[in-house]
Amino acid sequence: MVNHRINGIAISKGIVIGKAKLLDFDKDQKQLRDIKTYDADVEKAKFMIAKIALINDSKRIIEKYKHKEKIKTIIESELMFLQDEELTYRIYELISEGNRCEQAIESFFSEYISLVSLNDNNLSKVKINDIQFLKHKLIQEINDVENDYSGVNDKIIITSLLDTDEILKIHENGALGFATEFGSNLSHSSIISRSLNIPAVFGVNQLLGLVKDEDEIIIDGFLGEIIINPDEKTRFLYQEKKQLADEEIKSYLDYKEVHIKNDFGGKIRFYSNINNIIDLENTLINNADGVGLVRTENLVNEIEEIFDQDIQFEIYNRIAESIYPKTVTFRLFDFGYDKLNLNDEKENNPALGLRGIRYLLKNKHILETQLIALIKSSVNGNVKILIPMVTQKEEVIELNKLISKVSKELDIQIPKVGTMIETPAAAALIKQIIKESDFISIGTNDLMQYYFAADRNNDHVKEYLNYQDKSFIKLLTKINKVCKKNNKELIICGQIASEEDSLIHLVNNGFQNFSVIPTRILFLKKKLLK
Repeated sequence: MVNHRINGIAISKGIVIGKAKLLDFDKDQKQLRDIKTYDADVEKAKFMIAKIALINDSKRIIEKYKHKEKIKTIIESELMFLQDEELTYRIYELISEGNRCEQAIESFFSEYISLVSLNDNNLSKVKINDIQFLKHKLIQEINDVENDYSGVNDKIIITSLLDTDEILKIHENGALGFATEFGSNLSHSSIISRSLNIPAVFGVNQLLGLVKDEDEIIIDGFLGEIIINPDEKTRFLYQEKKQLADEEIKSYLDYKEVHIKNDFGGKIRFYSNINNIIDLENTLINNADGVGLVRTENLVNEIEEIFDQDIQFEIYNRIAESIYPKTVTFRLFDFGYDKLNLNDEKENNPALGLRGIRYLLKNKHILETQLIALIKSSVNGNVKILIPMVTQKEEVIELNKLISKVSKELDIQIPKVGTMIETPAAAALIKQIIKESDFISIGTNDLMQYYFAADRNNDHVKEYLNYQDKSFIKLLTKINKVCKKNNKELIICGQIASEEDSLIHLVNNGFQNFSVIPTRILFLKKKLLK
């Protein structure tokens, strides 16, 4: 089998080429569980010894990775769970009822998982996986099972699933990267993989049946692709790609935790624009300050999804939970023009036609379905809603009333609602619109084309789209001053925020918050510091 390509979830960026090492940590653990005899005092002692061992191991890891904030936070959460008195009390109670230690642990965790499952959301599913890992570690410790990490040095690890400790130990023992059959991009394991910059792909179907020990493997952590036994041409191509990627990543990694201030001491924040789930991954990898713009119409795969509240909720909730506690701003559907167009009649000039909020207010069944899904996903308090293509203050007022109504019906706190300034009319009305808005976002792509009367998709007039034009900068500055006066956040969106020259120009003119392409964040930080 040469050049066999399989796909999974891109977890951690990077490219690695090496020999495969298959691991199956859970197999021996299952074989050992049922060979113990029963004695209540002995079983309780076994549990306590195992618990103390895991607590001490967690403390060791926290100390070792104290400068890696995400790793430290994850292990601290596991430590809190282990130290919870309810855990010990309930395990002892189950043992006293005649259960062996392993059975008591299985029962306790089953009860706990049943409670967590009642929430029925993506975050709960991920939490269940992380809880299962703790259960396995306790049972392994009780049975004196030690995972064998010998032979992982300079190898690509292939296995069914990895918990946080296993990833850290594999990393410490010199593994190049890893791929698993199962796993989520929201799990503790995925977060730790990204924190350690280990190329990784999770969720590869039938992986263990396709890869053998010592097979040559390429992991592409950018695309979530695995190539088994590449030919010479493919190997050479990926060696070049790896070299370029390693050089680029190395030059930017130092900027992940860097905070930049302007000449006046104000903090510069970089939010991300999201068009798809890959953008969400890149948002997490590049440590964005939050999500400044989710183009919800780009998340629609089938027309039917526009009318399906549950499908929309699942997508929005996944994004909101992934970025928590940072905020995420969802722009309401902006159908029409150069995007998905649902209008029954063909428009002669769709750029000036029924799009954005105009379309939604004329199709309230679509608007209300989306609002229900968005407001349901806002229960953790980190979701904001953005209104597109506003030209009148009354549009914002009507939308606010509808959001308030839906929130009240769902018994959920009203999320923050912002207005996207992307028409000259909205810019001219900024003093009125600001009073109806919790925040403002400037959609510079559309605002520039309407301001200069030059289609941004027409190469014949692109030279008219001049972001350094004094009158255009004056317009942006006016909006910025109104926002500051009213103590409302302003975010600059669009291409000009992602280009280094225009970004520098905006920063020099007093703008502080930018929503950009996520893969550009570290590059832009580096450029600003230089």
